[in-house]
Amino acid sequence: MKDEWLYARGVEEKPAEHSFYSTDSEELYQKNLKQNTPNMNDWVNLSYKINKHGFRGEEMPTEKKPRSIITLGCSITFGVGMPVDQIWSTLVGNTLCQRAYNLGVPSGSLDLCFRVLLAWLPKIRPSHVFLLEPPGVRYETITRSFGMNSSTVDGTNPVGIRFEHEDEWTLHREKTMRGIKSLCDQFDTPFYHVSYDEQLTTETAEMFGRVDAARDMMHPGRNTHTYIAMNLLELAGYKWDNEINE
Repeated sequence: MKDEWLYARGVEEKPAEHSFYSTDSEELYQKNLKQNTPNMNDWVNLSYKINKHGFRGEEMPTEKKPRSIITLGCSITFGVGMPVDQIWSTLVGNTLCQRAYNLGVPSGSLDLCFRVLLAWLPKIRPSHVFLLEPPGVRYETITRSFGMNSSTVDGTNPVGIRFEHEDEWTLHREKTMRGIKSLCDQFDTPFYHVSYDEQLTTETAEMFGRVDAARDMMHPGRNTHTYIAMNLLELAGYKWDNEINE
């Protein structure tokens, strides 16, 4: 996070992004297989089923679903570049034998996670809420000019950087996390979360031998999703079910 902060304040220049190719053709896809190789069975026809509320998956329920879970996060939780049955949200739901309502949104922030949970937790009343905390400094801003706007510290966003000092972001994050936890407590819903950070990436590599990539070659692949699911299940007191998730 420190590096992202320096880039955001203009103290240091952000390194050039690693180039990647579109997956519109297998030829372009193959150019990315030298360092990050998805599993062979990950090369499938990939599509995103978006419901009328803008979330990935089946339509949202119109009544309480006590045998379900809500998952929150950003594009990793959404599952960019990943078949729906291999993202961590689905893996956790499979192990618990419950429907996973995936409220992950690409470029999502903790602000967004709180906002969508505020809307859907009272309606669904799931058995658990799981959060993969988005990386870096992200937040939502609402202005008259741009409406509701998602911002990241390394984005080219028309809304200026909100936090003058890193301590401000630290406090904002703490307040938002406590807000999410308090909302879950209000409805007696267990809440568990992990952060997508360097430590998680390192531990994934140690367990699987490497960190693979999703189909877009930018987002994490199956290994990371599996490790995220294993950690969240452990926090919730459950064991990873390898047979169900194979």
